[in-house]
Amino acid sequence: MKMFKFFYGIFILCFILSCSEDDSSFISQDSSSNSSILRNGNVSKLNNPGEFTGEFKVWKNESDEIVFYTESEKSINVITCQNCNNIDGLDLKGKGTLTFLDHSFVFNNGEKSYYFAVDKSEEKEIKSLFGLSFQKENEYYGTGITYHWLDKDSMRNIPNFLSAIIKVPNAVEFIISMNDLEGKISGGCSSGGEGASSCSMGGGGCSVSCGSGYFACCNPGGCNCLTASIFIEQN
Repeated sequence: MKMFKFFYGIFILCFILSCSEDDSSFISQDSSSNSSILRNGNVSKLNNPGEFTGEFKVWKNESDEIVFYTESEKSINVITCQNCNNIDGLDLKGKGTLTFLDHSFVFNNGEKSYYFAVDKSEEKEIKSLFGLSFQKENEYYGTGITYHWLDKDSMRNIPNFLSAIIKVPNAVEFIISMNDLEGKISGGCSSGGEGASSCSMGGGGCSVSCGSGYFACCNPGGCNCLTASIFIEQN
């Protein structure tokens, strides 16, 4: 497994250096203080509430993961719904507002609001707390909701990040491997672990909420939802 991680890390590094899409065209502003959603509820109930308004790159990959990418003043922000249901016909582009609510997030493109979430009691409580309701066809549930905020200064040595992450099967696994190219992050979970359904890491960090059958695992390299078999394999 360690040999696989080594070669996967080399593959990722080569992939990053060989790509060329312009990251700078997807810029947003932190709109948390003026958020029509966040002002409707008690944000102290959330660990990592946030909102961005501007340009987003949105894509789906072969692992049924939908990914939202945008850059703010100091960070690169990657928000995902893992194993998200019924997203094949979903086509989201351009400008919008994304509101992150720990166990879910809302994306409004000016025409419709789309809701991505993990089906769990905490998600339902937050949905009720903030008075959220959506048309059923605009609700998408998955096994995990993740948010990675990557410090721009530390990312300057990694060119073409957006072009690379678009082309991999799973964005979250890519971020974790990218942050651990030298294999310095030890096994286990710095936060979360078996029995935990959510966790987060501070600083240039991450947040994850997981559904039934998964547990939340957070490390300096990233946050992910794991099953017991995946956890044993990785360690």
